[in-house]
Amino acid sequence: MALSGDPQIAKAAGQTPPPVATQPDGMQGPNLSAAQQAKAVARKKKMADDVNALKNDKKLTNQQKEAKFVKLQQQFQTDMLAILTPAQRAEFLRRQTAADARMKQIMDLQTELSKSLTPDQQKKIASIRQADAKTFETIQSDAKMSQSDKMTKVMALSKTEREKVTAVLTAAQRVEFDKLQSLYPAPPTR
Repeated sequence: MALSGDPQIAKAAGQTPPPVATQPDGMQGPNLSAAQQAKAVARKKKMADDVNALKNDKKLTNQQKEAKFVKLQQQFQTDMLAILTPAQRAEFLRRQTAADARMKQIMDLQTELSKSLTPDQQKKIASIRQADAKTFETIQSDAKMSQSDKMTKVMALSKTEREKVTAVLTAAQRVEFDKLQSLYPAPPTR
């Protein structure tokens, strides 16, 4: 798991990152009617159920799961766009184009940074990520902790992970890593 959001480094470190998902953001904005919001919520729940069923399907290989996930995602996006009016669709597609360009930039930087990692760096980063993934799971599964407290702890864990990973990198790699981090969306505020 890559808490700091760089699946290519996770992959280079021996982990398999989840496929990158681009979901239509802005679907529950103030410009949606109550009926549109209800349809969007219902479709998102169906998508979540479909993804959970896919994750738990023991008959499919990882490659088959990824292919099926892409199809689920495409149908989800088609269904979500059908909920919107033509003006809302145009605004969504404008935002999606910008998000796609940003994702391409992120993937390009991740690829370059990943290629520059030595085997020793990959091993150290994998170790950091594995330890932090366990801590993350512990935080997420703590039923006594509020969502707000979980978010605070996860944000602190993510910051600490970035610091640990940065310590493993060379000066040139740190510059690329910092560029990469600056492209990720800011975390939500409370």
